[in-house]
Amino acid sequence: MFEILVNPSGASGKTMQALKEVEDYCKKKDVAYHINISKDETHFKDLTQTLTNQEVDLILIGGDGTLNVFINHVKDFNRLHLGFIPCGSGNDFAKSLGISKSIKNELDKIIERKVRRQLDIGIVSFDNQFDKNNQEVNLFQTKVFNNGCGIGFTAEICEKAESHLGLKKFLNKIGLGKLIYLTVAMRLVFTIEKANMKVYTDDNEGISFRDVWFIACMNEPYEGGGFKFGPNANANDNEFEICVAYSLPLSAFFRFFPLAYKGKHIEKDGVEILHGKHVVIESDKPMWVQYDGEFDCKTTRMQLDFIDDKLQILN
Repeated sequence: MFEILVNPSGASGKTMQALKEVEDYCKKKDVAYHINISKDETHFKDLTQTLTNQEVDLILIGGDGTLNVFINHVKDFNRLHLGFIPCGSGNDFAKSLGISKSIKNELDKIIERKVRRQLDIGIVSFDNQFDKNNQEVNLFQTKVFNNGCGIGFTAEICEKAESHLGLKKFLNKIGLGKLIYLTVAMRLVFTIEKANMKVYTDDNEGISFRDVWFIACMNEPYEGGGFKFGPNANANDNEFEICVAYSLPLSAFFRFFPLAYKGKHIEKDGVEILHGKHVVIESDKPMWVQYDGEFDCKTTRMQLDFIDDKLQILN
């Protein structure tokens, strides 16, 4: 039997539309299933922990944010076989893996119960944490992620977009969810305070960068709603592809983003590409951090690694 897990508030209600398609498919194919609909985020986390504390074939319906909350509350990755139905606004995880928008096509694969790939899972830990007022806080020790983890401009976009939650939900509802991030980015690009940072990879000496716009540590190619910051990132090699954007004048930064959307940014001035299994990033001031588009705090020092477990995917 398949356990189906749904957050009804995810993707501005699109998850419930997708659930109907999944349920109709299972009935037509005579596939046994059980639906789990969360009441709120706390209930979603509780359901995740309960369902993944056993051998389970699970279908998760949602976007990158829902998937990130899910993997941060999985009890036992070794006993989890996950089928993923994407219906978020960005769907970077699905894009990286080539998961289609056709629910039927993906369910055709999922019901075979064949693990098609075992994916690396990144983990970020913080030496310190700060709130939006740069006051030190103590929220948690670690977070895990699929797509990537970044510090600076891309993370601050996520934080600022959340302050326009009403507009974000409306745009998601009419299929224009990416516009809120574009709107925020166009404002932020003129006001963001850049930082000087140092990046250590594995056992190498650190490399210093001045006036850093952002650093993206990619486990998979895409993040931020389709930006290919890690064009050669591979979630099967236990290595991050690290994109550092630094010392770029405003005009060059505007040219950078269209190139990054196609993964053509990597040989341009002001862009450094590094690789490492263990990464440490230090900043001379607190900067926002995001993981799969989720955020909680700023930091001046963070470490990135991979956990031993793999995410076993059915489609």
